[in-house]
Amino acid sequence: MFKKRSLVFLLCIILFMTFSVRTIKADTENKYFLIIFDSYKEFTANDNLLNKLVRVMLTSGSDLKIKKWDEYTNEDVVNASGVVVLAIEDELNNKINSIKEGNSNVVAFNKSNLDMLHSGNELALKRYIERKFNIDNSKKGTYLVLKNVYPYDNLEDLIKKVEYLNERGVNFIVDAMPVFNNQNFDSMKRYTEALRYCAANGGTIFLSSPYIYQSQYINENELINKMTLAYESFVDYWVYPMGLTVPNEWIYSYDKENFIHKSNTILLWNNRDIGNLNIKSLNIKGIKNVLVEEDWKNLDKEYYHGVALAIDGNTKNDLFQKTVEEILSSGIVFSNPTKRMDMEISFGNYKIEGNYKGTFLNGKSVYTERFISNKEYSKAFVNEEIEEKNKVSLSAFNKGIFAITLIAICIFIIFFFNSRRIDKKKYFK
Repeated sequence: MFKKRSLVFLLCIILFMTFSVRTIKADTENKYFLIIFDSYKEFTANDNLLNKLVRVMLTSGSDLKIKKWDEYTNEDVVNASGVVVLAIEDELNNKINSIKEGNSNVVAFNKSNLDMLHSGNELALKRYIERKFNIDNSKKGTYLVLKNVYPYDNLEDLIKKVEYLNERGVNFIVDAMPVFNNQNFDSMKRYTEALRYCAANGGTIFLSSPYIYQSQYINENELINKMTLAYESFVDYWVYPMGLTVPNEWIYSYDKENFIHKSNTILLWNNRDIGNLNIKSLNIKGIKNVLVEEDWKNLDKEYYHGVALAIDGNTKNDLFQKTVEEILSSGIVFSNPTKRMDMEISFGNYKIEGNYKGTFLNGKSVYTERFISNKEYSKAFVNEEIEEKNKVSLSAFNKGIFAITLIAICIFIIFFFNSRRIDKKKYFK
């Protein structure tokens, strides 16, 4: 009787584990979207409609599979969270019904509705896709970006821009160019001082991908090594980047994948001319937080999800303020990235996390809301040196006391035994 119960119990455990594994596997497999297209000329050249769609789909945070019409399989269709079909030719148009049989969540673009892709308004497409696939980007707000901030810019003008934004209660992102050489120069110290001022006054620092490394043929290891050097230097100067800004074309390159995934938060520039995408089959790994650069004049209140509006950091202050006022008067409200997103970035020895709880370096809280000037920054290191010297001096002093005490004890012991010997001689006389 006992053996029968044990056997039944064992079978139940096996069935439960089998069901659980299958469920987990299904859940894992259903975390990508599939794009099927049929014409390079129509969808990957000129206006590059495929790229426009990819940018929109990446904001979902899910993995993305892109397949030419003769490359996809029925398994690809069945396991996808949703399928987008770009069909201009009859061959793929004739397969749309069979695709819908394999997946109930299908959006098709063909000659009848291609205007939505051709209109140039990426945001209208974004809203349409989000509604069709029930993608909830409502937690991702709209962000103002000071784009292309360089060490050799007029940093006083940058400070004035930040003071203005702070007075208007506007949070912002700084697209900060990395520095690879001469990191101990005064120019570097002034640059990082300005970035600390930005962070203390509503700014969030993103580490930019520099133009010199924006060639598609750059070696990834060289790129990561250089960016690690720049990133660690920022941290050493108490500047804490939260994400990366990335050229649009890099998302199609396997050579850049490891670099891009050094952070779970990227800002994707709107590079219009990225050339033809010669794709037959491509998998793009999902990124938790993807912000896409858009033209603010195309915005409508319904589109405020995961969007970045960029103004060049070197723009004259009068024009900068005029542009911001126009944006604000249109009803746009800029979000604070750390309040909206859980951000993370890691290069070399440093991992930075930013969220509504604060900023954390390797798990320890770092305070960024108070501006630290270069004078105060340098003084902190001078104080550390003084403390270290004091520790050394105190240690030497303690060693001296210990030595004197040891000598005194030895002398006491000698006197003690010597006095006993004298007493014994007196007693035995």
